Amino acid sequence: MALMTKDREFYKSFFTMVFFIALQNLIVQSVNLADNVMIGAYSEPALSGVAIVNQIQFLLTMLINGAGEGVVVLSAQYWGQKNTLSIKKIIGSGVYLALGLGLLFTLATSLFPRPILLLLTADEAVIAEGLQYLAVMRFSYVLSCLSIIFLSSMRSIENVRIGTVVSFSTLLVNVCLNYVLIFGKVGAPRLGAAGAALATLAARVLEFLILLSYMLFVE
Repeated sequence: MALMTKDREFYKSFFTMVFFIALQNLIVQSVNLADNVMIGAYSEPALSGVAIVNQIQFLLTMLINGAGEGVVVLSAQYWGQKNTLSIKKIIGSGVYLALGLGLLFTLATSLFPRPILLLLTADEAVIAEGLQYLAVMRFSYVLSCLSIIFLSSMRSIENVRIGTVVSFSTLLVNVCLNYVLIFGKVGAPRLGAAGAALATLAARVLEFLILLSYMLFVE
């Protein structure tokens, strides 16, 4: 059995998908990176506070990415058979799991924000900044989980470009609002870590709404 194919269209489709998926993942990770870089110019305690809260986001992202990859693997086999009913059931299961994980993390960080941060640092100044950031960021967890499942579902049906466009738009909005809200530009209050959280939340809301609208009215 030949291990390689000579079908040029296969390689063209394969490497196109790999490129857009890699680019999208890079952009998604850049949202939290933008918070870290820009808040670092504001103050060191704020940077540390944002960084430890982003570890919570990182854990949640790893868990939901696992679910997202499951959606891709299971849905892709049915996409080849054009069995859209089974794909919808798989995506539905992914959405329920995303809601569950997102709500679990939101509830935990709402009820026990300080004890959770104490697991990551004992510095009171860092905890104070982290609490400001977490107070807003917790509301983005459900949206972030759902967006990852939506993006995964589109990958499974060979639609990877929309994810890259949406992720880039999210990054752009986040960076612009970071500049305004962290440093108090164009008449906005100087909010520091809380401003970074508000910017990220706004970006996540935009990302979710675009993806939801696309899945409802385009796909």
